[in-house]
Amino acid sequence: MVWILFLLVALLVMAVTAAAFFGRITPEPIPEPVTSTPLPLLESPITAEDVAAIRFDTALRGYRADQVEAVLDLLEERIRQLEGGVAAASARESEQDT
Repeated sequence: MVWILFLLVALLVMAVTAAAFFGRITPEPIPEPVTSTPLPLLESPITAEDVAAIRFDTALRGYRADQVEAVLDLLEERIRQLEGGVAAASARESEQDT
């Protein structure tokens, strides 16, 4: 009875070896991630609203969503600060011109 178990294990090992040899089993079975969302904001100046609207595709070996969103929140806030500084500088400049 035990010899049947050994025979089945040997057949399984031979089948896996043959599958690997003929390319049925590949070392990288997970395909590369493919994006489905274009990033048009890369072609124009980025605003805080652009950063808030960014969404990433999910993948098996992707980044942790909470970490990505935390960084995006920081970037969004920094861009808002910079935009506010530019607006304030423009307002001061227009006041000095008049």
